[in-house]
Amino acid sequence: MLGSAVGRFYTAFSRHSSRLFSVRSSISKKEFESRRKKFAEMVGRFRPSLHVTSSRHLVIVPAAEPQYSSLHVPYPFRQDSYFRYLTGLSDPNAVLVLEVSSMSSLPSKFGGTVIFIPRLFVEELSAHDELWDGPALGVDGAARITGIQDTMPLDLLPEYLRSTMIQLSAPSNFIWFSPPFTIRSEKKIPLNHTIFSLVMEKFSESQLIQSQLKNPNPLVDELRLIKSPSELSLMRQAVEVTSKVLKCAMASAYPGMREANLAARLEFESKLLGSNLGYPAVVAGGPRANIIHYLKNAESVEDGQLVLTDVGCEIEGYTADVSRTWPINGRFSREQRLLHDILIQVQTDCQRAANPDTSLEKLYILMLRQLSTYLCEENVLKLSENVSEQVCRYVCPHHVGHYLGLDVHDTASIPYSRKFEPGMVFPLEPGIYFPVDGRNLSVPKEFRGMGLRLEDDFVFTVDNKAEKLSDCLPVKTSEIETLVG
Repeated sequence: MLGSAVGRFYTAFSRHSSRLFSVRSSISKKEFESRRKKFAEMVGRFRPSLHVTSSRHLVIVPAAEPQYSSLHVPYPFRQDSYFRYLTGLSDPNAVLVLEVSSMSSLPSKFGGTVIFIPRLFVEELSAHDELWDGPALGVDGAARITGIQDTMPLDLLPEYLRSTMIQLSAPSNFIWFSPPFTIRSEKKIPLNHTIFSLVMEKFSESQLIQSQLKNPNPLVDELRLIKSPSELSLMRQAVEVTSKVLKCAMASAYPGMREANLAARLEFESKLLGSNLGYPAVVAGGPRANIIHYLKNAESVEDGQLVLTDVGCEIEGYTADVSRTWPINGRFSREQRLLHDILIQVQTDCQRAANPDTSLEKLYILMLRQLSTYLCEENVLKLSENVSEQVCRYVCPHHVGHYLGLDVHDTASIPYSRKFEPGMVFPLEPGIYFPVDGRNLSVPKEFRGMGLRLEDDFVFTVDNKAEKLSDCLPVKTSEIETLVG
């Protein structure tokens, strides 16, 4: 029987995993219930055409499953952000299901009465498994934490999916399930392949057709984009811890220090303060700062060089994203100071320009324009006005920012052209990158090999302004020199 097979799979492969037990969240059970309700209403109001007055939907949101580097050696577990957002659970091997029904008295593509039933399937471990992994939440624990009373063992999921999908073959009904990969540009992030295979198997056994399979992630992204007060509180904590961690690392630096030692200091201080890193820290000395996501952290930072650090600490799943570039010896050279001060001014210009009629995309255009203006004014670039902004796409090859939350690059389906609304959180991260070869930019020799990024996190407030969350972290060159010493 397939149900037993699924159970055996999870029993075998969850052993030796570093289980991450769900603890009481700072976010209330009531808020998680509200999220599920809003999400179900968005699903229920979808209609394939104006002629449909009722529809049924089955939404399937799996938790992540443990990943392994080799036999019995797990990678650190990280929960799927969509599952965590809707349940608050940080345990692996679970599935949230929403049965959604909607009815409208008049034909309408959106609208009508929506009723939904949440169900949760969780892993139950045997005594032998608990000897290796420790106790799992189990059915009772998961129901208590989430408030989802219809919680049952994961082994029952295959038969549940089979019997439920058979009832949904009418063309007005839909299955909502994430694709096997979350795709952003050319990168692919694997999800729970076990549950994906199971869902696709049951889907193929039913009378449903491909057009009845929908991706729920864009709907959840709409909810995740605007942070609640409790989410903002966690993000403020994450930024505060990140600022403390960066200050400790900067104060401990000295010429000749290895990038790996600085990276270790960042992680050490983060754990001492009760957090984890939300993503692998970038610690790039000298010309290696021109590699945007440099992760080797394997060289030494020599006297006179800059070091670029990009780090974010995570509190209850919510991560910060902050970058500072600073001299390893505690003193900016004239050229280093000039570029750093330009970044401060560009970031300030972007912060001041944020309003309800602007967006990250508009701030990106402003960043390019201001980089062009200031670099040309200081004769770092010598270009005509009609090409300087295009050239600055090479000077700073990344965007001015992105959305921030449970993922460092949050809500992937939301375009950067979305106008700012209160509750949006995002970094502003102008950068200047001049590789040793100059990238054919005719950059003066004294600037070549430098790479700088200044990144702070902001929230768009009800006052229609961008408030800097990382204001406690030094940014002025004089403040940084005092801190590094």
